[in-house]
Amino acid sequence: MSQWKAGSEQVDIAGLTTSPDGRLVAVARNDEQRIDVVDVDAQVVVTSVRHPEGPPRLTFSRDGRSLWAANLRNASLLVRWELPGDPRVERRRGTIPGYSDMSEDGKRLLGRNVEGPGDLRIFDVERGEVGRVSTRVHDAPGLSPEGSVLVNGELESEDSWISLRELDSGKILARRRCPQCRRSVASRGGARLLSTSPFRVEVWDVMAGRVVFEDRARVPSLPDRYPAISANGRRIAWSRETTVWTRDLETGGESTLELESPVNASALDEAGQRLAICTAKGAELWDLRTLRLSWRTHSSGLNQCYPRFAADQRAIVLSLSQAGSVVLDARTGQTLISMLPSNDTNTAWTSSVMPDLRHQLLGDRETWSIVPLPDPDPLAPEAALTATLKRTGLRFEGTELVAAP
Repeated sequence: MSQWKAGSEQVDIAGLTTSPDGRLVAVARNDEQRIDVVDVDAQVVVTSVRHPEGPPRLTFSRDGRSLWAANLRNASLLVRWELPGDPRVERRRGTIPGYSDMSEDGKRLLGRNVEGPGDLRIFDVERGEVGRVSTRVHDAPGLSPEGSVLVNGELESEDSWISLRELDSGKILARRRCPQCRRSVASRGGARLLSTSPFRVEVWDVMAGRVVFEDRARVPSLPDRYPAISANGRRIAWSRETTVWTRDLETGGESTLELESPVNASALDEAGQRLAICTAKGAELWDLRTLRLSWRTHSSGLNQCYPRFAADQRAIVLSLSQAGSVVLDARTGQTLISMLPSNDTNTAWTSSVMPDLRHQLLGDRETWSIVPLPDPDPLAPEAALTATLKRTGLRFEGTELVAAP
């Protein structure tokens, strides 16, 4: 049975009704002229509307697409509201925990635990489900940058294995032993595999079948679980506390960066020339050609984030540990999009910006869906606020929002 908190003990419910299919509940409050429409399954407030004076008697239309209120203004007024369509109508079962579960263009995704623990499905945004793989509960699956290869850390025992599977053909490209492996990421097409463990940092050339780089001295500490490899497979980056190392795998050239605070995660751009880093204090971008800091932004809201370059390489998408995401201009570090988690206890789903910067991933505890990002507001801030207040029937009294007369 779904349950949620409709208000505090000081709030009286003036009216309540459910839609014919039982999916929506409309709740009117005595303390203010407001009706909340709640999605029961997702525990999401779908919309809130203001009503004229009077205790409303509520009912839904037969198709559940509109809400009616009677008994308003001394029983002289009947009001109807068209309800917004649920953008998550194509919800799919499973979860997509992070950006390692989607391709660099956002068109292919991994849905985990779809019908049960370990049930992994591969989804194409345009074609739907295109593959299914059975994994174990503690496995760590991920996608190659273009989404054609599944990288799976088989972590059930200390004698761990890393496998690379071509998704379209099902062919196993490689399966390599990696004791106590912490993280494995692949370059485009699974051509090269970067793995880290308490014992070594290693790059395996899958096509050549040999190790092209190994370091047993500069191994990551336990919190440093997010190394990076460029999509072209040319450069790698890994860290230990406040130190970051990078290496050009073709020339052998290396660089060392000393940061102000410990590293949480890093990401290389497609060419391996820029390195985005999330630290305990915020985010920063380094130009590896000049070894210069391009910009740094300190923010408590960005600590413990996970960076990824957008598909066009002109922006950096930060996945936040507490859910939500922020998009920064890769040239200046300025915030372009901010989608932070809601403090509303009735809101159980989160939103993350996709790498194409045109869509968002909406997820709750058991389902997910892809919907378009809203268009930017063309109005100036003051005009946009005025239009919003007019549309919602609100006005400012000092610093408080109240119902407009």
